[in-house]
Parts: sequence; C-alpha cells; structure tokens
Amino acid sequence: MQGRNAPLNIELQTPSGMGLPVGVSRVKLRRSGDRLSECRAVFTVDDAAYRRIDAEGLFRLAPEVRRNGGNIAFNPARLIEVEARLAADAQHLLTGHDSTPEEVQSWLQGLAASKRPHVLLKSESWIALQVVQEVPLPPELAGGAVKQGYSTIWANPAPHDAGLARDENGAGEMFDVIVTFAKDSGWPYEVVEAGSAVRVPLKGDNGEWLAVIMAEEGLNQCMVFSYLTGEVPAARRPPMAEFLTRANYGLRIGNFEMDCEDGEVRYRTSLDTAGEKLSPPMLKQLVTHNATQFDTYLPGIQAVLGGTGPVEAVEAMEAMDTVEEAE
Repeated sequence: MQGRNAPLNIELQTPSGMGLPVGVSRVKLRRSGDRLSECRAVFTVDDAAYRRIDAEGLFRLAPEVRRNGGNIAFNPARLIEVEARLAADAQHLLTGHDSTPEEVQSWLQGLAASKRPHVLLKSESWIALQVVQEVPLPPELAGGAVKQGYSTIWANPAPHDAGLARDENGAGEMFDVIVTFAKDSGWPYEVVEAGSAVRVPLKGDNGEWLAVIMAEEGLNQCMVFSYLTGEVPAARRPPMAEFLTRANYGLRIGNFEMDCEDGEVRYRTSLDTAGEKLSPPMLKQLVTHNATQFDTYLPGIQAVLGGTGPVEAVEAMEAMDTVEEAE
C-alpha cells in the first residue's frame, strides 16, 4: 500500500541535536495478514541536507553499507530522495495510526508540529535503503527522466526465517550484550525481530555480506548466521548442496546450510551458555569464528555459483591452502 500526498515538510532530530529539514513525499506500508510488517518513507532533501547526511552518516548511512561506496556526484540544484525503512524496534509506535499511508503521514506531521522529541522523528529510527536523484533525459531520447544513485546493504531482504530467534520474553541481558558488542565494534546495525536479533554488515578478504546475531534468552542460546548475498539459482542448488556438504565434513565448529526451496545459503555458529551470562569475549569469539569461516569458503561458493563443479571447487580451495602454508 502506497500513498502519494503532497510532500510533507518536517524536521528530523539527529544525533548531533541539529534538526534536519526533509520532505516526506510518500509512505509505503506492507502487511502480513492484519499485522504491519514494514513501513517505508521516501524523504526528499536538498543538497545542503544531503551533504550533512553524507558527512554524519545519518539514516545509518555509514560508508561501509553503501553499495559501490556510494560515490555518486548528485546535481546540487535538484532534490535527492532517500528511501528508508522504519526500524523494527520503532514500528510499534505507529500502532493506531497505520491503517493507510496517508494516516502515517498525518501522524508524522502532528508529531513534528508538537515540537517535542519523538522516536519516529529521529533520523536514526529510519534506515536508508537507497539514495537517488531524478535526472532528465535529453529530448533526442524522448525526454522523460531516470533515477540514478546507490542502494545500501540494508536493502537486502531480511532472512526469511529470522523468526527462529523470536523470544516470547522479549529482549533481555543476552540481547543487551549483543547490541553493546555491535556498538563497541563500531558496526552500523539494525535491530530485527523486535529485540531478539541484530543485523550487521561484515567484510572479509573475499567479500562483504550481512550477518545476523540472535539471542534465545529463554534457552540461554546465542546464534550467529552469515548470509550469502543473493540466492542460489535452482539449477545450481544440487552442486551447491554437495559443495557445502563436503565443506561441512571438515568443519569442527559451525556448519553451512542451504534452504533447498529458495536457495538461501548461510553459515551458522551457536553457543549454549549453560546458564552462565553471555560475555563480550564469548560473543567476539563466536562472531569472529563465523566470519572467518564464511570468508574462507566464499570463493568456493562463488565458484560453484559460476558453474564450477563442487569437487573442483573444493580441490581449488585445498590447493590454495597448500600454497599459503608453503609460503
């Protein structure tokens, strides 16, 4: 469901305390049954406002989350659009005001007019998915316009089984440790599943990907999943399954998994604290091992995606390891 009212001009609150003037050109709502599952807004900003967004990393636009580095030279004379998703842990604040996109816009307008601080008016409650600008086409190309810009890793769909970590007791001490760890590591992060997991961008020698750190408070369990960007096409799933099985045979901690229905690939590590409190060193070891193993096998996964046989991909990785050991 999407609304296109006349642009609404409001001021968002930023971490620096300096207001950010934006227009809200439209709101998009997505539902799962009767439940609101996602709220997006398209904010329009002028060149001065975008330069602040760029410099301060507002809307969680840290350099590492921008695809291709976000190195786009926008026309300073034209407006720029920032499409952003409302953070999962702020979505409940729309309850009672989310029946239509127009109602959401009206609610935001009322909050802005009150001049009081509110989570929905914080720039960091909105997570940038893409930043674009309309560029007119020359008359010889039939006129019109196209949009150019960049997207972010936050635009990747959330893992379809993120509910695996849903905890009826809500957020707890383990989740607090996870959030603190993400902050202390200097990672941009997104809270998912209403306080039971966070998504963070990770980068290794062989690529970049999204990871999800989940807490099962009631079971004293913490899990880390690194997800392959994109899904394995149906034709490559059988060889990918064989490659991951061969990879798993030699792993001591953690394992690769693939959903045979849609081709989602991930690497899982988990920890049962046996009633003890999850500590930052424990979590760091869990995340580091997960990221290292995923990065190690990423070239093999990409090779199989490109058409290499599973046996050949494993042999190539083993040969690479032998060369590295010899050096």
